[in-house]
Amino acid sequence: MFGEELCLDANIFIAALSSSEEHHKICHDVLKKVQEEQVLLYEPGLVLYEVVSALHKKTMKGEMTSEEVEVLIDHLFKLPLLFQWKSNLIKETQQVATKLDSTKVYDSSYLALARVRDIPLITLDEGLRKKGRKIFRKILLPTELFH
Repeated sequence: MFGEELCLDANIFIAALSSSEEHHKICHDVLKKVQEEQVLLYEPGLVLYEVVSALHKKTMKGEMTSEEVEVLIDHLFKLPLLFQWKSNLIKETQQVATKLDSTKVYDSSYLALARVRDIPLITLDEGLRKKGRKIFRKILLPTELFH
């Protein structure tokens, strides 16, 4: 199911980069396959802040050191990431949030980007997957990429 382009929710990166996460193995496998096949990852720019914020929380809890986080950030930037910040994407994000009856636009930004580019969105968020499929069918769990 791997194509040439994907959009990954921040939770995929977080789980892949942190071995203590429940879905670490499958998400790590996704990123490994992305690198091997040079799948382009179209991402909203906020993905960086979401990932770093989650990793920073782990340092605050003593689960990781700052040095470990810096290494993980370096790994993140070795991926074929293409950050998207166009005004049409921001407008689409707001429209998607409205359609999903959501007061927050974070999750909607990933879905909007996947819709605009017509590429699969991969997420661990069952709620986003369920709600989002009402307006866009290509929302998958990481396990579905390998079938």
